[in-house]
Amino acid sequence: MVALRSGEHFDVLFSDVVLPSGVSGITVAREAQRLQPELRILLTSGYAREVLAGHGATEAMEVLCKPYHHQQLLERVNALAARPVCRDG
Repeated sequence: MVALRSGEHFDVLFSDVVLPSGVSGITVAREAQRLQPELRILLTSGYAREVLAGHGATEAMEVLCKPYHHQQLLERVNALAARPVCRDG
């Protein structure tokens, strides 16, 4: 979060939903989108999408289900980074 608060630009945020700090990846993603609305989010989890939605995941947050192969991660990150940024106004 420090890097986002500094104004540094990122294309994609990739995070597990369950983090060791006790803060959820969903919370981190929502704060990151507040700071940088055009940021694309990719979460990973072993939980079902419906469970994640119940914990605050939005449709703008893509989910890569565990287990996954490195190639799947690479493809998803590349696809997100290549996606045009939608800006209001």
